Amino acid sequence: MTTQFRRERHSVTDLKIHLVCVTKYRRSVFTANSLDLIEKSFREVAEKMNFAVLEFNGSGNHVHALIEYPPKLSVSQIVNALKGVSSRRYGQAGFPK
Repeated sequence: MTTQFRRERHSVTDLKIHLVCVTKYRRSVFTANSLDLIEKSFREVAEKMNFAVLEFNGSGNHVHALIEYPPKLSVSQIVNALKGVSSRRYGQAGFPK
């Protein structure tokens, strides 16, 4: 089994988080198109902030993402950026709330 490590100037890391975002009251509001929009938003934020979305999956009432990140970012910074951008774009696209 080979693991891809993140190699930076002063560290070698393999930090991953499994992020699950659930809708309020577990209501089924996500469609295939809305999940595609959310995945695209996640990947754009990841590119800008220098982390990687390794896997993305979702259902009508939740979204799963496996994220690999550098030690200089905190989990709360990543989650705030992902949820902020994706919810803004979701609302602008006219999907139901």
